[in-house]
Amino acid sequence: MPIIAALILTELIIQAIKTKSPLYVALMDARKAFDIVWHLGLMREMHKFGLTGDNWLFFKRWYENLKSKIKWKGLLSNSIDEQQGVRQGGIWSPTAYKIFINSLLQTFERNQLGACIGPIYCGIPTVADDVALISTDPYELQTMLNVQADHANKLRYQLSEQKSTILVYNDKLPKSWTLNDQTPEYFWRRYGKAECRKDYRAQSWKTVLP
Repeated sequence: MPIIAALILTELIIQAIKTKSPLYVALMDARKAFDIVWHLGLMREMHKFGLTGDNWLFFKRWYENLKSKIKWKGLLSNSIDEQQGVRQGGIWSPTAYKIFINSLLQTFERNQLGACIGPIYCGIPTVADDVALISTDPYELQTMLNVQADHANKLRYQLSEQKSTILVYNDKLPKSWTLNDQTPEYFWRRYGKAECRKDYRAQSWKTVLP
């Protein structure tokens, strides 16, 4: 639920401000996430999730031999085979996508990669295709970025290096992270003020929010 993810992030930020400890938040963007879900990968993830028997066969047949046509000025194109993307407007489509990325969430939690509130793991609050990677250590955040990039490569979806953003709290020392060999933009935030540094080697910060 969005409100739960927002609560987790808010609590971690409040904790970082109170303890004056650093916090690093990577807001990840998957390019056209629902449109590029790989069907065979989705079937595999559903099986790993525990969907078996007739239930699994139902979804397999639901996604088999999908075809689309384009209508333009009253004319229809030839049929186009669909091999990716969840069914648009389908009741089960959001759930199918959650299952598609569930193995990523399990990997982080199983290895305890990311931030905690006390003994409670809170490292990857997620709402559908919106994923936040949260850590108190910059090197651990790089590991988390690498894990998600590897997951994206295996399941054939793409992460946007341009739209993915990293927020940094309580740490103004130069930092550098990479995502698919590119450096995502990151912001330093403190008490409602945000400053942007696209190039970590730059000598000055630019205020982007009052």
